[in-house]
Amino acid sequence: LKYSGRFARNSDAAMLPRREGNPPLPDGGGRRGGCYRLAFELAVAVLLVYGCVGTGRLSLWGFDPRAAAPKLLFAKQKAAQLPPMQRFLMREPLAPVPAASTTQPATTPAPPTRGKKLPKFCAGLLPDWYGPPSSPPPRSVDGMFSRGCPRLGEVPCASGSGGGPLVAVYLAGVARRLLLNSTLEHMVRPLRSAGFAVHFYLSLVVNSEGIENNLKVRNAGVADPSLGLDHPGDLRSLLERRIARAGACPVCLELLAQAEELGDVPHRSYMLEQYPPARTAAGKRILALWMARERLWNYTLQTEAGLGRRYALALWQRDDTHWLGDITDASALLASSKGVPRAWSSSWGQEFGLNDKVFIMERAAAPVLLTLYSAYMRPALVRPSPPSAIGVNPEKVICSTAQCGSIETPLLNFRELPVSVAQLMPSNHSGKTQVSLCVLYRYWSGEKLADWTNSTDFCENLATSGR
Repeated sequence: LKYSGRFARNSDAAMLPRREGNPPLPDGGGRRGGCYRLAFELAVAVLLVYGCVGTGRLSLWGFDPRAAAPKLLFAKQKAAQLPPMQRFLMREPLAPVPAASTTQPATTPAPPTRGKKLPKFCAGLLPDWYGPPSSPPPRSVDGMFSRGCPRLGEVPCASGSGGGPLVAVYLAGVARRLLLNSTLEHMVRPLRSAGFAVHFYLSLVVNSEGIENNLKVRNAGVADPSLGLDHPGDLRSLLERRIARAGACPVCLELLAQAEELGDVPHRSYMLEQYPPARTAAGKRILALWMARERLWNYTLQTEAGLGRRYALALWQRDDTHWLGDITDASALLASSKGVPRAWSSSWGQEFGLNDKVFIMERAAAPVLLTLYSAYMRPALVRPSPPSAIGVNPEKVICSTAQCGSIETPLLNFRELPVSVAQLMPSNHSGKTQVSLCVLYRYWSGEKLADWTNSTDFCENLATSGR
């Protein structure tokens, strides 16, 4: 009788102000108020019972809900073994990593969380740290082309690197865009002078036909004549000689006949929505680049196991990266670390994230930042909110991944990291066709170009003038 219409009507009327003119409460309103109140308390009771059943504190007629949900129980047990950064609303077991990629061995510890609460989308984004160790696919050779890296015993310079710190340089892309001279002069030489041993890991596509360019000015670019791509049979030996002459070691050099076919790519509305790999060619190129870097990273793990040493730093750069000055002091970067993984990038061209053209990272940050392909292919255990929380473009994805891995990302100014995106273009001087280097204004830092070099111009200007 507590929730009868009469009780509700009288109690509600008693709450009205004591003044004339207040209309009497109709009977229908009182019944509805009582019914709403009854429905609310019944819903609370149902939720309490459901909570007790879900936690195993209550069994209905001898029925144990935990026994009826082994999949949920398995997920809870697996979540208890994971680091705190991944313990966010685990609702199903971790999905297996695709066969095209591999996971980090179980012996590598997860990066520290430093007591910071991480976003919910981090669940499933980072590698499965406690997964079974696996090895890269075997090396395959077809004439001058090869996929994979040679065995460590076939690379004498890797074993004779001396006792200095090791630096792994990852360069993946298209051979036609490769600009190697400035890298050897302004990146390798300063590192060697500082006592570092530089190891190169390259993956290059030789035949770039069918690869679309996102900028029209890119179509006017030509290959470096010194690479001799007209006779690609000598490309491998030529690259190895030039890298070794600069004092670095070409540990791995993949030459792919054509761009890799990714097959059916899943659509992730929370990652790369600006360039969806399932629908756009630009998105598939981004995913292929991440896959090549991750494959080279997995070969790096084999190198470390064979040498019995770990790399101190890792660096990735694009195929069209042009250095206009020396890299910053890498020893100072390592000395600035205080036990927290760090990764350094340019302070310009961030695109709401982190500039992905050149990235320098400590060894502890490499397993997170060099496995972006697996991060995309692995379905998220928690749907991010908002949908674009992880990142609509590569720059934002890298920033979110570093955040989930508790990686600090200090920025370097142009004098500390003087790099740009450039290409070679044909030009006409005194009736003779020559090849000149130009910088893409689209990716320029904003510095005055004449302060850094007198031999380059912006590619957009050359294309407009027709020189």
